[in-house]
Amino acid sequence: VASSTAPRSCSPTIRATLLTSQAARSDLACEIWITSAHGKAITRRESGGRCTAVSASGAYRGKWQMGSWFWNNYGGTKYAATPDKATCLEQDRIAYKGWVDSWWNPWGG
Repeated sequence: VASSTAPRSCSPTIRATLLTSQAARSDLACEIWITSAHGKAITRRESGGRCTAVSASGAYRGKWQMGSWFWNNYGGTKYAATPDKATCLEQDRIAYKGWVDSWWNPWGG
């Protein structure tokens, strides 16, 4: 959770301005977002950082554990039918689009 008293060492992706401004999120470079501490923590939690990961139910796939709606809605099918069949960078690009649209909400914050 971002706050104005967060230490300077916090991930640049959880600043309060990014929580409330889609425009501010789109100004943050995708490369910074991908390599941020918070981004890395999310992918460790979701998939162990494995780009070919598939949830036990099969509903969530890839490094960011994206569902089919998310993958389709943000243009992932231009890369592959499902996230786990796309490259890690392609998955990152689609996840970034979802983050710009919804902040960290798709992954529980």
